[in-house]
Amino acid sequence: LRYRKTTEELEQSVILTEVKNAYKDVAGLYETDSLINNRPAFEKEVEELLKERLSTRGFTFTNIQSSVKPNDVLQAAIDEKNTAVQNALKVENEKKPAIAEAEKVVAAAKGKADANRILQQSITPELIQLKAVEKWDGKLPLSTSGNTLPFLKLQ
Repeated sequence: LRYRKTTEELEQSVILTEVKNAYKDVAGLYETDSLINNRPAFEKEVEELLKERLSTRGFTFTNIQSSVKPNDVLQAAIDEKNTAVQNALKVENEKKPAIAEAEKVVAAAKGKADANRILQQSITPELIQLKAVEKWDGKLPLSTSGNTLPFLKLQ
């Protein structure tokens, strides 16, 4: 008999002190909202620490359960942070289609520029004359200046 107290007295003194200290020690390892969001892991860590500490003092127990809840101010802060995170994710998701559309427009413009460059390289005076002749309806102009016939280079 190490203690000369009743079970109720031990619960209110030695055991309660160890429980409070274990909760404080483990809670210090978590961010506030992380602690609330990871309550099962938190409780498991507290339980392991209590088993270790209380076993050296001659106590044993099977498990613990906490009712860890943030106060209204802390819950409001957690909710505000969660809302901010959700809003940031929403903005990121909304940006994706706009970025994809912009990339499409850039790709189309590059494709058009490449096509124009290739077309420009293929244009020769002979090709221009051939295209003009292909469109010609066979009628000569009613008036011309100089001694030249349109589309034809006579030598």
